[in-house]
Amino acid sequence: MLTRPAIDRNIIRSEAVRTFELRHGDWIVRCDEVAVARTRVCNLIAPVRDATGRDRGVLIIATDASGRLGVMVKMLAPLVVAHPLIVAASFPVERKGSKRKPVLVQFRKEARAVTCSETCGFVFPADPKLIFALNGGNDLHIDITTPTRPAGWAPLIEIRSEALRVSASGFAKSLSDVTGAGPR
Repeated sequence: MLTRPAIDRNIIRSEAVRTFELRHGDWIVRCDEVAVARTRVCNLIAPVRDATGRDRGVLIIATDASGRLGVMVKMLAPLVVAHPLIVAASFPVERKGSKRKPVLVQFRKEARAVTCSETCGFVFPADPKLIFALNGGNDLHIDITTPTRPAGWAPLIEIRSEALRVSASGFAKSLSDVTGAGPR
């Protein structure tokens, strides 16, 4: 399963791997830990919700095979096949000791699906601005633009844009758990 951390259980005996899950706000931390190797691999997971609060997908922050931090957004395939997904955040940053107005920092990433079956996965490197936004309590905004077709019509009639959101509630505590300041 994609939302599981990446410890190969074929190499390491399953009884040597301790799995645990923590919840903070809207975020889930799923970790596999191998005590003898002093290794812990974790995923941070949050729901992607529409304006009514209904879950429409999931955002996963994890490390890739080379140890780089990456982001995957999984959505149901009928919503997104062949259409870009835009993840964005905008937030003010105050300069310590300065009386100037806060600087507006913006994050925007457009991604295309890399894997699709029942769900589509959008993968991109985790930009420090994205982590900074969530850690500062700023929600992420995700926009999907999809063509729609009235029943029985072959040509595209309308382009529909849908605004989705990933809550920052609980992210800072989840990140603290993963980076070593939290429970071990």
